[in-house]
Amino acid sequence: MSVLKIEELCKSFGQIKATDKVNLCVEKGEIHALIGPNGAGKTTLINQIAGDFFQESGKIIFCDHDISKIPAYKRALRGLVRTFQISSIFNNMTVFENVALSVQAKKGHSFRFFKSAGSNIDIKTKTLDYLEVTGLTDIANIVCNQLSYGEKNKIEIAMALASEPKLILLDEPTSGMSLSDCIQVSKLLKNLKGNYSILLVEHDMDVVFSLADRISVLVYGRIIATGPLSEVRSNPHVLEAYLGDK
Repeated sequence: MSVLKIEELCKSFGQIKATDKVNLCVEKGEIHALIGPNGAGKTTLINQIAGDFFQESGKIIFCDHDISKIPAYKRALRGLVRTFQISSIFNNMTVFENVALSVQAKKGHSFRFFKSAGSNIDIKTKTLDYLEVTGLTDIANIVCNQLSYGEKNKIEIAMALASEPKLILLDEPTSGMSLSDCIQVSKLLKNLKGNYSILLVEHDMDVVFSLADRISVLVYGRIIATGPLSEVRSNPHVLEAYLGDK
């Protein structure tokens, strides 16, 4: 069953075709990796799927509904959630408070945060559940500006999970991380595998090869190959355009 289906998607900036008749399908429960060289159009494609950019032509089908013309916030309400290369958490708040805000938002509570989140048993219980799933329980009461980049990325993932997504768009979740942080985030994503549908944009091929059920390769705005790891890594067009001897 397809969670996301992209049909002939196009977006240009001046003379540059950032996405050029892109076709892509993400199945329920899979981690689908999107890879390609710098400037290939990966982030532009993610922005189009999320609704931050509108396409010039083509369709985006999400859970059997055409969402091509609806704004980003309505896509998020339908369960299409993204994280960013640059962390967007509240650095002056604790880990618990950040995740609780996402739980509150999903439940439709008002944002009288300090009056309601800590005392509302349902919100507190769900927040603690997401902290446990993402391995953040031990640092729940630490203010986020004291944390590592990897820990902040895990908080973003916890916040995404708290919104009860049908699809998560992960844009470079290990970018700029130390090796230990990268290992932590990779382990977290591996634990989520099968329970969530994920479209993963990632440069680290070790991360991609260890996590992805299928891989799509984007080069100059076009998908040149899609398939399982063994198929993609031996594809001569992919080797020539991107992977080389990696």
